[in-house]
This record gives sequence, C-alpha cells and structure tokens, in this order.
Amino acid sequence: MKKDVLMIESESYWLKTGHRTHYPKLEEDLETEVAVVGAGIAGILSAWQLVKQGKQVTLFERFRILNGTTGNTTAKLSAQHGLNYAKLIERYGTETARLYYEANMLGINQIKAIAKELNLENFVEDETVYVFTTDPAKVPSFVKEKEAYDKLGIDGDLLKETPLGFKIESAISMNKQGILHPVEFLNGVLAALSKKGMRVYEQTLINDMKQEDDKSLVLKSDNGHSVKCKYVVFATHYPLIEVDHHYDYGVWARTTQAMAFKTDKKLFNGAHIAYDTPSITLRTMEYFGDHYLLIGGQSHVTGDGFSDEERYEKIDELAHKYFNVGKPVYKWLTHDLMTKDHVPFMGRLYPQFPNVYTITGLNAWGLANSSAGAVMIADMIMGRQSPYTKMYDPFREIPEIPSDAEKEKSSSEVSKVADSAVENLERDKQTIIMHDRKRVGVYKDKNGKVYYFDLACTHLGCDLGLNDGDKTWDCPCHGSRFDKFGRVIYGPAIKNLNEVKLS
Repeated sequence: MKKDVLMIESESYWLKTGHRTHYPKLEEDLETEVAVVGAGIAGILSAWQLVKQGKQVTLFERFRILNGTTGNTTAKLSAQHGLNYAKLIERYGTETARLYYEANMLGINQIKAIAKELNLENFVEDETVYVFTTDPAKVPSFVKEKEAYDKLGIDGDLLKETPLGFKIESAISMNKQGILHPVEFLNGVLAALSKKGMRVYEQTLINDMKQEDDKSLVLKSDNGHSVKCKYVVFATHYPLIEVDHHYDYGVWARTTQAMAFKTDKKLFNGAHIAYDTPSITLRTMEYFGDHYLLIGGQSHVTGDGFSDEERYEKIDELAHKYFNVGKPVYKWLTHDLMTKDHVPFMGRLYPQFPNVYTITGLNAWGLANSSAGAVMIADMIMGRQSPYTKMYDPFREIPEIPSDAEKEKSSSEVSKVADSAVENLERDKQTIIMHDRKRVGVYKDKNGKVYYFDLACTHLGCDLGLNDGDKTWDCPCHGSRFDKFGRVIYGPAIKNLNEVKLS
C-alpha cells in the first residue's frame, strides 16, 4: 500500500468536499468596533456571538478562510477529551472540572443551536463519543475516569465493548455529543454574517498592533493599511502579538496525521479515540451517498524529524487490519497547540491590553472549546461576568500533578539530522545536512536545481524539522510551517526562510 499512500495529494476531506466563498484582500484603511483576527472556528464563532449582540465586527484571515487547523480537523464535537476529568479533579478540584465540562457542553449546544437557526443541521449531527483501550494495564484508568464522571454528573457509561466491532479491554462513553462538517457549517455561518453586514478579508496578514492612550487600538496589515478599533480578538492559533514570551513558553506544537478511506457502507456509529500508544481517532462520514472512514493518529511533536511518510503508512496498515476498506482517498495533517494542563488559554491576551483577547492552546479539542471561548469573550466585551474566565485565564497558575512527568519529550530531545549527501538526493526531495556546524535544509526541485535554507524558524529561531510526507519544514515550538521552497504556509512565523549559500 505504500505507493497508494504516497501518491495521494495532501488535502483534507473537509476542504475537498466543502464549499468556501472567496473574500477580498484588505486594500484600504478602515475603522470597526471589533477586529477578529483569524477565521477558523474560534474567530468565526467569536464574530457570530458579537454580531448577534449588536457589535460591528470585521474578520481578517492571513491565508484562505478555513485553511488552517479548522479545515484539517477530525471534526469531533465533544466534551470528552481523552481521560481528562480525573486529572482535572486532581489538579484543580471538582468545581473547576465541573466548569470545564459545563463550558464544553455550552460550546456544543451553541453550535447545534446555530446550525438549527441557519438551516445547517445537515452538517452537524448528534453522536455518542467513546474513549477505549486495548491494553489491560489501562483498565484502572477507565474505572477512575468513570468515578470522576459520577462525581461531576457527566452522562456516560463504563463499557466492555463499543460499536467498532473489534475486541477492547475497556471504554467509557459520553452521550449527547456530536460530529460535524466544519467547512460546510462555518461557510454557512460566514454567509449569514456577511448578510448582516460583517466585512471579511482573507489573504490579509495583521502583523502589528498599537494601543492608544484611550485604550483604543490600531492594527497594521502587511501591505501597510491601518485598522482602527476598540476591541481585538486574536483567534490565530498562536497569538500574533507577544510581549514577554509568555505564550512561547506556555504552549507547544503537536502534529497529527489523518486519512480517509472509501467504504461500501457506514462501518459503525459513534466517534472514537484510543487511549493507547500510539493513540488513534476514528469516525465515519457520508458525502452524496458515498461512505468514508476517517482514521487519525501518529501524534508527535511538530518537526521531530522522523518520517511522516511512514506515519501515513502505519495509519493505512491499521485501517486494513481492522476494517474492510479500499485505497485511501484523502490524507492530511493538522497542528495543535498544547498547554501543560490541557485547558486552553482564552481571555485577555495580556493584562496591560484590557481590550485585547485571545483564543489559543486548544489542545486538539478546539471545536467545543472555541465555541465556549467565543461566548465567554463576547460576555467580557459586553461587560458581563462569565463563570469561565478564571478557568481559561491565560495567566492562571497551573499546579503540578504526578502525570506531568509523563509529558512528551521536548523538541530538543527529538530533533534528528539527516546526513545524506546532496548529490545523492533524488529530485523533488528534501534533506538536512550539517555545514559549518549549522543545520541546513536542502531541497532539490524537479529540474535538479538545489535550494539551501537556514533552518532557524523566522518566528523565534527554533530548529525546524523535515516533514517528508507533506514536503514542508515544520517548527516544533509553535507550529510554523514552510513549504519546500521556504515560503510561510502556517504561522505564527511571518517571514520566509532565509536562503543560504554554501562556501
């Protein structure tokens, strides 16, 4: 199956099957009450909540609308984030754990309500979700998580089998959750917002912000235009404005691969994730009568240098081991920013900027959390109290718990350098070499021309890793990505890679 896997162009099922409207680039100075920067689910739902409450909102996106994490998700709308609630109780206590569940259920129900209001219910479905394990040693963790569910009043069951149809050791379900087609749903939300007069700009990089004496704000775009506003919401995966490296040190980037396979029928009900190593996530989709299986997994520190081609191959092998599927038809990957406690950073970006807000560090569970954050930030802008501000506060104190010692290795421990000679490099391939004690990225194009790049990320200088599966250079620190020619395709980096000449 190796050839079948590698020949598939990298594009997500959602972006391939979804419809997106094109929006103009910002070509003039403007004024708005609220500027929302970033047009994934966090930004679009923040805009929705604010427009519904009478605010004048303008939405900006650096690349194409929905091209980032939202368009490359596995699209589970869930408050079940692995075995998370026992750990939340251990770290923060019962009340905070209950608030986290409550906030995520609020986020889920908001999305379902929007879908009903806008006649988008075909793209948002009710579903039960499951965490399962095939490892007998992990059964006690499921018992402990069910005890946490009971303590918090969560609707779910401890199980010995799931709808997947293969043998497991234990599982825990959570009812009244959901799945969705994020691109179709959010394109519909954007259409409704546009009808209400909201302006949307894509291919527009906001790269600077100034706070005036009266706390109003002036944003600058990459082509020199100004945006004057009273409030800003940065929903940009990673905040574009840094003051003291708080977010640099507070989050780390993780990459997950996903593949979709065509099937003869719907294989199972529910959305599932394995609490195993490596973890996998599974769900099904239907598009104009065609059925698909989605499998995601092989999560790792972004830019670790190991082969993403091999990771796709392992997902392909797993799909054929457990299910009757044909060749894979889509493959893609996504980047998530992770926090130490697996609770997002949402709220005021910095205390010194009272009218600037952020949604970041969504820990691979951004759909429900983003929706909850959009409600919370709208409350803050409208001057209302929210019960979730302390829990999501980006500057909260994060207590240590024993399982923190089991976190993934840092990027400095997992970087890998390839020593292949340039002359032996195949065309349309990349490698990494050492030159004058520095790591240099090499790409040989289809005509045999060789390009050399400084592999220091242009954001904050972290060492980039080689992603051979998607032919990119990836940052393990904050998730920036550069194509094989060194051009930025994913922030927070703004500048392309520096080409170098070898002496």
